[in-house]
Amino acid sequence: MTKNDTQIESVLQAGGTVVVPSRQRAVAISLAYARAQLAAGSATWLAPDVLPFPAWLARVVDSDRSRLLAGLRRLGPDEEWLLWRESARAAAEGGQWLQAASLGESLRESIGLRRDWGLDAHDDSGPEAGFQARAWAAFEEAARSLSAISADDWRLLLAQVPPQAAGQAGPLLFAGFEDPGRALRARIEALGGQWLPAAGTTGPIGGPAVVAADAVHVHADRASELVEAALWCRAWLERDPGARLLVIVPQLAQCRALATRSFARVLHASELLADAPIEPQFALEGGLPLSVYPPAEAALGLCSLLAGEQDFQLLSTLLRTPYLALAAPAECLALELQLRERNVTRATLAALHQFAAARAPAVAATLQVLAAEAGAGPPRDAPDGWAPRFAAWLARAGWPGSAPLGSAELQARVRFDELLAQFAQLGAGTGRLPLGEAVELLGTLAGRVAFEPASEDVPVTLSASTADPLVHYDGIRVVGLNAEAWPRPAQPDAFVSVARQRAAGMRRATAVGQLSIALEAMGAWRLRAGELVLSCARAEEDAELQPSSLLGLGAPPESDQAMPPPEAPSIDPLGIALQAASRLEAIPPLPAIPWQPSVPLPGGTRALTLQSECPFQALATLRLGAVPLREPQYGLPASERGWLLHKVLEQVWRALGSSRGLAGCAGDARRRLVADAVQSAVATLRTRLSPAPAPLLLEVEAGRLEALVHLLLDAEAQRQPFSVEACEKSLEASLGGVRIDVRIDRIDRLLERPAAATEAGQEGAQPGQRFVVLDYKSGRADSFEPLDERPAQAQLLAYSLLVAGEPAALATVHLRGGELQWRGAADARGILPGLERRGFQPEAFAQWLAHWRQVVPRLAQDFSAGVATVAPRARACERCHLAALCRVDAGAVAAAAGAGVDAAGVDEAGEEHGHGRSPGAGSHD
Repeated sequence: MTKNDTQIESVLQAGGTVVVPSRQRAVAISLAYARAQLAAGSATWLAPDVLPFPAWLARVVDSDRSRLLAGLRRLGPDEEWLLWRESARAAAEGGQWLQAASLGESLRESIGLRRDWGLDAHDDSGPEAGFQARAWAAFEEAARSLSAISADDWRLLLAQVPPQAAGQAGPLLFAGFEDPGRALRARIEALGGQWLPAAGTTGPIGGPAVVAADAVHVHADRASELVEAALWCRAWLERDPGARLLVIVPQLAQCRALATRSFARVLHASELLADAPIEPQFALEGGLPLSVYPPAEAALGLCSLLAGEQDFQLLSTLLRTPYLALAAPAECLALELQLRERNVTRATLAALHQFAAARAPAVAATLQVLAAEAGAGPPRDAPDGWAPRFAAWLARAGWPGSAPLGSAELQARVRFDELLAQFAQLGAGTGRLPLGEAVELLGTLAGRVAFEPASEDVPVTLSASTADPLVHYDGIRVVGLNAEAWPRPAQPDAFVSVARQRAAGMRRATAVGQLSIALEAMGAWRLRAGELVLSCARAEEDAELQPSSLLGLGAPPESDQAMPPPEAPSIDPLGIALQAASRLEAIPPLPAIPWQPSVPLPGGTRALTLQSECPFQALATLRLGAVPLREPQYGLPASERGWLLHKVLEQVWRALGSSRGLAGCAGDARRRLVADAVQSAVATLRTRLSPAPAPLLLEVEAGRLEALVHLLLDAEAQRQPFSVEACEKSLEASLGGVRIDVRIDRIDRLLERPAAATEAGQEGAQPGQRFVVLDYKSGRADSFEPLDERPAQAQLLAYSLLVAGEPAALATVHLRGGELQWRGAADARGILPGLERRGFQPEAFAQWLAHWRQVVPRLAQDFSAGVATVAPRARACERCHLAALCRVDAGAVAAAAGAGVDAAGVDEAGEEHGHGRSPGAGSHD
């Protein structure tokens, strides 16, 4: 036990009071004191008097109301926050301060810093100090008008408090305060209080690290660093279930979700798979904002919808959440599906009601009632008028749901009810607000409230505080000790001149001061820990990181040689638990029920493309309907942009008719033709979509389309003479004895034989009997491998086999991003000049055509026969949504993709591993 531990324990045993900076530190000391009494064999003991500073201040004032405070009340935290927000807004009038109201909290903290250090705001010059002085004056005037004072103003609250009232009946000790101001320190000492000295020694500033950790670890990234910290805790608890562990994560606010997921996955691995409630093994110090808890999130979301237009993500949350009862879940999901299909990115309550009328009448009825109630009251009201209306709307929507609530959910619901009551008390500082501002204010308050459901004492605590933990832990692990974060950079207050902060001795304002704070904290960790482990990461997302120089790795942080190799990740406990809980059965692959020969293949030639990508993907997508949910997106969806492209090109080529028509339509005539086709297609799109896209969006899309079409026409002007035989031609055909419906974008008939073919002495069909098949694409281009057993362009190859005549060339034309790319093949030069790049082999076209006549019908026959094996092509899984359904061996797929080998055994170099594929055959990239 350290000297500091003894001093805290002696004060508590003497019936004294220990004051700490936060509620979490108070709880930690109380629990540690109780464990110490139990270990000493005590059956009963007085409850330790440990208070956070605000609670101690309130108790002292309440126990000795002085004449100075007679008739005054202390502002509540929400009320004070609101007054500071309004004071900041008032101080910025006529100035150049942007979003001044958001500076209210920063101003409050800065004024508190001035109080603690005895600095007068009027002694500073400059625009920041002037702005702060005006805001402070506005705040004090507003408080006087309410006969209230700030609950943080210790100078006023403690001005006439006698020493005997400060510590109640025993000694008074202040512990864990990192850098208390001189004025606050002096006032506390005048009241008889003592300050616990820092637990750690700083050592020589600028010298080597003074803390000898039990281990220093370097990890590949932040995620693996957190997982290893959780595994360290698990190993500790397996050795000693009664251990108490502290994990310090200085960046916890930024990686809270990742930390929670990592520790839950490791510490609750087995429990996550069981039906029984999870006994928590860890807790996050300070909790989370109330607004992120699902019951509160649902309540705020509903109020936001009543206030105005909301985005799809919120609408989806409201329709899925179990904490509202708008209607039966099936109706809510049907409405969400409709929003997805119509690409609804934002909607008002009225628009949502209109959508619900067709597919979800019960939802529509509830929304209609809510809309009527929302419009029944006054459009502007004070918070004490809005609060009961919010509560009534939530009750009408069935909040918090019909299912029984768990402990944490029930506590969140109760805390939100308390928040509404606090919101109702803000009337004096806000006046009458419109609904939108009232909802925004309520949401802001919910985001400020740090809420942590009550739970039993847990063995692992995650904390963002790097200050002295004040109590002993069996193990302390600190993560994120990289050079840019530890020691922290200088953090001077924005509203106090840096010179005054340095002169006052504020350590946070200087780099040297931050170094002393860091060394002091590391010394405290060493003294408080049975085992101390420090760690850092090599990288965070795309940024490379270096270890802190205080980790003692022996080289400056800018040297790569200071970084030892990252440790190999440990085995995932959740994966082990999943394997232990599972029962594997070997099931032989079974074919699906054969497709009825009298019915055309579903999806037309898309069935061939998917069958080539992966037979299971074709079955699941086209026969089982396992398609991904459409995500609404701003701008036109890709499917509508593709429709527009096809529609415009159809109209343009129906008007031009041939290469001669293209040559005769130049300059202004061509520009008018393209512009008219684009405007016609856009007008049709506007009528077929509901809701209609924004006019500006369609205008931008029209400009993009015109540029792409002109790019294509310029390229086609270089071709040999041709006549457009058909555009968007639909036909029903047979492929390998299987019926299939196709729609070919364009078929051109060649008007003369290319000179290159004539010179080479090629035999075959005469001009007028040779055709070119073109397929427009607005997506990315894949490489064209003509001798693939499972071709990427199966759709295009099928078109070439179904044309009534001899195919002379075929190609997909990719138009996207202002670029034009051709993928395909031709039997002579000049037919499609866009193909004539490296690897162009017109002499092999006949061989390829014979190969396609074998491969493509086999794809149709396999689909019709029900062949549905899980056998993806190389990289097919990268764009597939069925991994959870097919349960493909992800490791094998990744290894195959890395080696350039697909699941059928063919690599990208063309070497054979089970299926034939000619080396270097016509890859026209």
